[in-house]
Amino acid sequence: MAYRNLIKVFTIILFAGCSADDDPFVPEQPAPVEEGAYVAECRWIYGTMHHYYYWNEDLPDSLDCDYTLAPVDFFKSLLSKKDRFSYCEQRQSGTRSTIDTEWPKVPQFDAWAGGLAANPFDRSGSNVLLDSVYHIAGHTVGYLCYSRFDKEQELEPVMRHFHEEHIDELVLDLRYNPGGYLSTSQYLATSVVPDSVYGRVFQLLRYNHRVSQELYAERGDSLSSYSFLWPTDPDNHLDTPLYGLSLNRVFILVSNHTASASEVMITCMRPFINVTVVGERTVGKGVGMNTFSDSKYKYELVPITFRYYNVNMETTPDEGIEPDLEVPNGYNTAKAEIGKEEEPLFAKVIELLQAEAAK
Repeated sequence: MAYRNLIKVFTIILFAGCSADDDPFVPEQPAPVEEGAYVAECRWIYGTMHHYYYWNEDLPDSLDCDYTLAPVDFFKSLLSKKDRFSYCEQRQSGTRSTIDTEWPKVPQFDAWAGGLAANPFDRSGSNVLLDSVYHIAGHTVGYLCYSRFDKEQELEPVMRHFHEEHIDELVLDLRYNPGGYLSTSQYLATSVVPDSVYGRVFQLLRYNHRVSQELYAERGDSLSSYSFLWPTDPDNHLDTPLYGLSLNRVFILVSNHTASASEVMITCMRPFINVTVVGERTVGKGVGMNTFSDSKYKYELVPITFRYYNVNMETTPDEGIEPDLEVPNGYNTAKAEIGKEEEPLFAKVIELLQAEAAK
């Protein structure tokens, strides 16, 4: 009897704890699924690449992308097979020290062309490794070994010295030079070419279809155009005096590490001046890059965003520039050998000058 009453009491308590609206058979709901840590950042990466990437037509469909990947891996998953240079890295604090290629702004972004290799020689931060004047076979020859196209101010005393010495030949040694500011290559090229070239087209930049349309809508031209400067023009956007050497020829020493703005010097001066290339095939970087960042995200993007051309719409071949006079292993030349007349690349130039004088 007591046992029956206990069951009755337990049953009353059980049903008293349930209201008419309760459903004791509703299954337990799963916890809400959290978005991956990088989903928002990866979506920003895709949107930026879709807008500005030079090969944006090669991007995978946005619905096929895995936005849970770490940003660097996600960025790599978007790259075209044509792309050898784009990269993604954690955003750096302060001023970037490896900027390569900077022009005036185009809509919504600043152009630059990728990270630079470290200066192979330690010379208190200077990229001018050697500047000398030689007297060879009746010529006054200026020799500049330049390891990176940095600010024009580095080159101003060199160009002034060459101008005062009235050089009639120039050896421009870019064997260690992976690139740099396009504005500095513009400054140096203008210093070299004849006066008649001033104001002519130095370089043209072409972007993807979307950016090209934006540029055309804004200014009626889908290309960005930059000219050889007028040394005496106060509006040439340079703070550095420009000395016109007005040469008809330049010898450029190269290696398999010569790239980007260094190749610009060859490609964009050739329509106007005799450029003799000595060394070996260059890298073949006829494209430029931009840096994109957002304060909300930890990573910044450095994708290819344009290809450059000279006035004849010729660009640096992807396989590199072939030398006119082949001399291998220039990049491995020791610092102490640079500028010596027996150094193989310079010796090849001297041999040519002497052969011309002997005719």
